[in-house]
Amino acid sequence: MNFNIKREIEIKMLNSKFSRKHFSISTKAAFEYLVILISLCVFLFSIIMNDQKISMQLIALSTLFLSIYLAIKYKNNIGLFIIYALIAYFNYSIIMVDYIKIPVNSYFTSFANDPVSYLGLNILFLFTLLLVIFSPIDIKQTYFGKYSYIKEKYSNVFIMTFLISFILLYILIFQYKRPATLGVRGSPTPIYEYSIIFFIIGFHFVGNFKPSRAILSVLLVLFILQNFIFGGRIIGLELLVLYFLMFYSYKTKINNIIPLLIIGFIFMSLIGMQRASINLSYDKIKMVIENIKLKMGTLDTSYSAYFTSLTFLKVKDKISLNTQIELLKQFILSIFFGSKIENSSLPIYTRNFYVHYNGGLLPYYFYFYCGWIGVIISALFINLYTIIIKSKLSKNGGFINCLTVYFVSTTFRWYLYSPITILRGVLLLGIIYMLFDFIYKLKYDKKIDVNI
Repeated sequence: MNFNIKREIEIKMLNSKFSRKHFSISTKAAFEYLVILISLCVFLFSIIMNDQKISMQLIALSTLFLSIYLAIKYKNNIGLFIIYALIAYFNYSIIMVDYIKIPVNSYFTSFANDPVSYLGLNILFLFTLLLVIFSPIDIKQTYFGKYSYIKEKYSNVFIMTFLISFILLYILIFQYKRPATLGVRGSPTPIYEYSIIFFIIGFHFVGNFKPSRAILSVLLVLFILQNFIFGGRIIGLELLVLYFLMFYSYKTKINNIIPLLIIGFIFMSLIGMQRASINLSYDKIKMVIENIKLKMGTLDTSYSAYFTSLTFLKVKDKISLNTQIELLKQFILSIFFGSKIENSSLPIYTRNFYVHYNGGLLPYYFYFYCGWIGVIISALFINLYTIIIKSKLSKNGGFINCLTVYFVSTTFRWYLYSPITILRGVLLLGIIYMLFDFIYKLKYDKKIDVNI
């Protein structure tokens, strides 16, 4: 009798637990549907308004609201939070400068009153809305272990360290065009930009062996310093994010890194204003802080890339459908055969029509090649990576873990510059991973499980 009573209590507790879980998931789903519904209602209301200026501001605020919602939604997954927090910040910079109209006197806002600006805003809204619609409802809290991104055991560590270090040293010295005099920006080659892949692979396979990690860490610092000293920002930021993810994310809370992010943002703004002639004097730092306040913390790279994106839309109206199809073919070929394919770079092609400084937001590439269907494809594409990062990370994940680090670290580039980063870049990552995984497994039975 006692056994039956105990069994009945256990069943009730189990049913209660299931009901709470079911209710929790339903509540999250209902809230997300409400967010989507409100955004759509604001969008539809904006369309029927007679005042286009107010209409654009409402759509812009809805886009910003959706962007912030996504960042908050993924707050318990450090990798996804970095991605969507950055996207929210990039969108904030675009919206505040082009649509809310903070006082920024820049060439990159010259299309703000052009009809193309309205089309551009609708593309950004649709893309962000689709990211919400396609995103998984339930995001479990993620705790990363010490060896989430690196092998607990290592093999052939010396030969792998030598190969990676030799390749990176060659790229550091010979694949970066340094100016003859200080004050002029340097120019990295495409190979230099893909050096991040070798760092990921290197740290993944030998990062648990402290001498190897030290060697690669020194090289990483040299890459970052070279990028910053000669006026660059993106490569250095990518490498910093990479190192944080692989070695510190498992023991870091988001709140603890906010002061560092503020200091880092001021430093990045200093580089952005002065480029290759950095002056760390008190007056210069004060001027940078005042400029940040004036521009309300917006990032110039974001609205510069958005300006380039708008030129994509204007050029699309000037060329025939056959030309667009030809450009798409060339772009696809460049994924496999590199940037030497003629007319494969959309920014370079559109510079024949308008002056801009390269870049371009991800959904606008897809819109240029495939229209509104392309915007849907671009959102589905990012959501595919989101699902992989959400569900596949483990200490035995191997390539998936490396892909996660690469995708998160290069958010700056694939969102603001070109989707080629997560097309050709992922292909290169896969090839290099397979090569070093083969070397790693040559002495599979002689791995050492130690920390020295």
